[in-house]
Amino acid sequence: MSLERVKRHPTVEDNVVIGSGAKVLGPFKVGKGSRIGSNSVVIKEVPANSTVVGIPGRIVMSAEKPREQTDLEHGKLPDPGGQAIECLFDQDPRVGETVQGVGQGA
Repeated sequence: MSLERVKRHPTVEDNVVIGSGAKVLGPFKVGKGSRIGSNSVVIKEVPANSTVVGIPGRIVMSAEKPREQTDLEHGKLPDPGGQAIECLFDQDPRVGETVQGVGQGA
């Protein structure tokens, strides 16, 4: 335990949406108009007008200008893990066949 007076908590600027279960840990800034996906764990500064998802949190979208309205459609946030899996299926159709075989007990 330290008795030093140091900043330990994040600064959340205006119009930031933090999804349910998300953790924002550390003495950094979450920029104005940013969105943090549900259950994400953010441990680094988030620039303004960015979207962060995942564990650890990664910036998946960033905009130069602010959004006109606060977007509360959490189900429409990007899914980088799902996109990576789709790329595997696209590159080699045998991957999809193997996954289907596993699901059928083969």
